[in-house]
Amino acid sequence: MDREELEYAISYPFTSKAKKVVEQTGFNLDDPPLEVLDRAKQRIEENIRGSFEPVKSSSEKILLTELFSYPVAKILASLTTDYSLIQRFSRGEAARLSRHLLNDPHRLSEIAKELGINISENQISFADYVKAAPEKYPLVNAPLKQGVIQIDDRILPEIIANTLRSKLSQELSKKINVPQVYSKQASAFKKELLSFTTEDLGPLKIEAFPPCINTLINQAKLGSPMPHQPRFVLSSFLVNTGMPTENIVRLFANTPNFNENKTRYYVEYSAGKRGSGIKYTPPSCKKMDFYSLCRNKDALCNSIHHPLSYYSRKKRDKK
Repeated sequence: MDREELEYAISYPFTSKAKKVVEQTGFNLDDPPLEVLDRAKQRIEENIRGSFEPVKSSSEKILLTELFSYPVAKILASLTTDYSLIQRFSRGEAARLSRHLLNDPHRLSEIAKELGINISENQISFADYVKAAPEKYPLVNAPLKQGVIQIDDRILPEIIANTLRSKLSQELSKKINVPQVYSKQASAFKKELLSFTTEDLGPLKIEAFPPCINTLINQAKLGSPMPHQPRFVLSSFLVNTGMPTENIVRLFANTPNFNENKTRYYVEYSAGKRGSGIKYTPPSCKKMDFYSLCRNKDALCNSIHHPLSYYSRKKRDKK
């Protein structure tokens, strides 16, 4: 197994090639290491939040942990038996796939075939198109001739990703037999994950915002340049607190090169009202620190692992 094979398997863990790579490592699914279990749980959380970054590391151990996290995460997600959580996990994996395909377009036909989609010269069967085409590309606008539809490369990644999402949601909704190690921890995993996804943040309380978010708000008001990452963090945090779209758009009004329509689209995309339909959340505190966005920490920050957790805790404390 060389580095290229490993990176391919991480990008497309559901493929036959990836499964062969896993077999070559001798990974024992019946007894996964603790770091794989932890990464699998983190992967589920990332999928639910819609916030994940490609793994970039020279460490083979880290890369292998990432590879093994996929089958373990599938088991843990299935064990929750929660339909909404399984759907969000599946959408997250589909979003990961779509991102990889956009950066790796020469593999479109290969990955499509892996998922049972037959594509030839940018033509797809009517049945495959109907099953997986994004809603923004309705059949009425698709040129149909002799049972096949002509598509372009910008639609194909979404069709492939939607097919994976559908397959995963069906697979994980079925009852499965799992090694004992998973059954023992299933209840704890489910409780933790479901509390994580169902928490009601309640009415908007600006005074409960964490210091890092207040710093970004002040930067926006002052008209400081805001690259993609801080803009995403601020937008995704605010949509999850329930702040109205128009208020968020106005907050960015002083930033350089402000475009109202583009900003509104970006905010609505973060809220899951456009694009993939995933409601995104900001990165964890660990990643905020990595991006140099963790600013002005206070005492509460030391016991918190996510900006939204800070907000929720601060609101409870104020009550």
